[in-house]
Amino acid sequence: MFEAGVVVVADYDRVDDKELVLLLLDESRVEAPVRYGTDEDDRGSTFPHVYGPLKLEYIIEALPVE
Repeated sequence: MFEAGVVVVADYDRVDDKELVLLLLDESRVEAPVRYGTDEDDRGSTFPHVYGPLKLEYIIEALPVE
């Protein structure tokens, strides 16, 4: 669902980072508001923004971004 959005955000925000990790969250556990946005270039990619703290208990899986 978010594959294209992950690439857009990673390319834009973290060009020089070598150790990026994609965190898959269980949204039903997240207590903070979650809002979905699109990229500024309007490529149709949607991605979530969590407006609050991320707790370890929300994480389902952590994947390296290559």
